[in-house]
Amino acid sequence: MAPVAAAARVRIYRIRARYQGRRLPWRVMEVRGDMSVAAFDRYLRTVFLYERPGRRSAFLREEAALYTLDPAGPEPAATVADLFRDPPDRLAWVFDLEHPEHHRLMLTAVHLPERTRTYPAVVRQNAPEYRTCACGVTPATWFCDTCGREQGMLVPLCDDCRRRDHAGHEVSRIVY
Repeated sequence: MAPVAAAARVRIYRIRARYQGRRLPWRVMEVRGDMSVAAFDRYLRTVFLYERPGRRSAFLREEAALYTLDPAGPEPAATVADLFRDPPDRLAWVFDLEHPEHHRLMLTAVHLPERTRTYPAVVRQNAPEYRTCACGVTPATWFCDTCGREQGMLVPLCDDCRRRDHAGHEVSRIVY
């Protein structure tokens, strides 16, 4: 990729992120153009509550990998400004290349930073539509990935059921 002008790096990039193939959840975030691709990857992992350390991820354009990130490997020198073209540019971000979680990223605007705002920041997000735990009583905060693979469906869990009935199973936080 061609290097991006220094002026573009100090701009703020407004990006809408969502799971591929699902209406919810989505987030609109603002990040600096000079943020490294590796730092942006870490920020996306935080925003979508991924707690599985050591997983590789990738940024793709039209199914071709732009950058693949390995937490144990070297970080690319690229920045957010290098990833995106002009709005409404679209990319894919895939977390955990072994058990992929596909996301769509869309650049919606590029603007100058606001003095009163700290970046990066989530500036908008969907209203939650809570799931009920498999016990039928409590709002779910986890999915049991182990049971989900065995049953071929999502298995939502509350904290009590996760600890009591699914100890030792692979689980993921539900992002609302």
